[in-house]
Amino acid sequence: MLGRGQEMAAEEKFAKPPKLPPVAARPAPRPVPEGDAAPTEAPAAEANEVHDLQDRIESEYAPAPEPAPASRPTDFAPPAAAAPPPPPPPRPRVHPALRKVREQAVMFRQHVPPLAGHASHWGGVPMVPEGFDWPVFTTSEGEERALSFVMSLDCAELPAAASFQLLPESGRLLFFMDLHWGAYWQWKVVHVAADQPLAPAEPPASLPHLYESPAVWGWPSNAAEWPRLLPRWSFEPVVLHAREDRDIANDQPYWPGAIDRDTAAAEVAKLEADLGACTPYKVSVDAQGKPDRPYEAFPASWRSIRIACGHLARLLDSADRPGNQKDAKALEADLKSWRGKIDRAHAAGRDLSRTAANDFWKMLRRHHKLTVPCLKAITIDAVEASLSAGERVEEKALAMVRNRHRFSAGDARAFSAPTFVQMEAEERVGEWLLLLELGANIPIGHHFAEGVYQYWIRPDDLAAGNFDAVELTAEAY
Repeated sequence: MLGRGQEMAAEEKFAKPPKLPPVAARPAPRPVPEGDAAPTEAPAAEANEVHDLQDRIESEYAPAPEPAPASRPTDFAPPAAAAPPPPPPPRPRVHPALRKVREQAVMFRQHVPPLAGHASHWGGVPMVPEGFDWPVFTTSEGEERALSFVMSLDCAELPAAASFQLLPESGRLLFFMDLHWGAYWQWKVVHVAADQPLAPAEPPASLPHLYESPAVWGWPSNAAEWPRLLPRWSFEPVVLHAREDRDIANDQPYWPGAIDRDTAAAEVAKLEADLGACTPYKVSVDAQGKPDRPYEAFPASWRSIRIACGHLARLLDSADRPGNQKDAKALEADLKSWRGKIDRAHAAGRDLSRTAANDFWKMLRRHHKLTVPCLKAITIDAVEASLSAGERVEEKALAMVRNRHRFSAGDARAFSAPTFVQMEAEERVGEWLLLLELGANIPIGHHFAEGVYQYWIRPDDLAAGNFDAVELTAEAY
């Protein structure tokens, strides 16, 4: 059905022309008599008199011609031809790795005890070629500051499929960063080729103490005891996969991605089967409230005694320490004496004797009111420090810390869906690949509290070995 506008336009277009008033017929010209020559020019008053009158009548009474209709749009008039719209821009290519990354997670199974010389490890110092420059930067205050070494990943230990054939097949990937949260924003990832001699790196003099305060560690009492290197702990990368029969449409871009928690838990349980033999340490005391020796060789080294002295000194400085002022003064005097023994033994290069170890243990029992509250922390830190240094410990001591280094401990992952903390993961997922994510893991010195560090790289940069293109982000819950 036509609209009113269309009807009006149709009526206008197809209307009949208006009737005009009748016009008198023009008389025929007079004939010229035979023999007379046709005049070349008619006399003005004679020849045109009738015609002139007729012309005037027609001119005066003839209706005025209709003006040409104004050009105006009508509903049914076809629109002017428009230029064709430009073709849509081509959709950016999505690298296959960005889709597959949510289907897996590379996690790190720590060795208990750590393996000396193993290429994949947390902390310590990296193995580097001759001429390697430890990454440093200049702070806003104009001081040179070295980056802390976090991790060495042996590329050959990682199945090629786990890195989507993007990671180099050999060599080591070294991760550095500044651990002063929020103060300096610096990082570096370096690939060290395998076809060259490697030796332990020499930490530069500008390597800072770890974290903003020695209190993070619980036991350092002075700058000399404040660590500059993270504990060295070897590991092997393990790949967890999503179930093939999952509903792919429901895959999530954030951790755990497409990995089913129940399936993963069953796989993790198999990898942690050895934990059945571990016995997390609990302090036991006798009838007098004095502690039982944690294990036969405790304390195992001068390092263990230094750690014990630090924890006890921290306890003495706390406002809620147990005991009375007399007990505190007596323990303080004994700690001062033992610190002197540590310094002399260190200067002479002497190992801790069995006699000295027994004497120190007797001192701990004598001050049991003050030592029992922090004996667990002393024991665990001492055992893990010995293991990190490559020293052997007895099986009972090993069982005390094995649970702390289980496969599912910590939040570190590589080549997986990222954890969604605030906004960084949302802005990068779909374009950047999660190269490594670090969460808190106190047994290996990752005192990040609720912070999460994420190393990112684009797949094309990873394929090209362009590790200068890595970016680091940090967020906290």
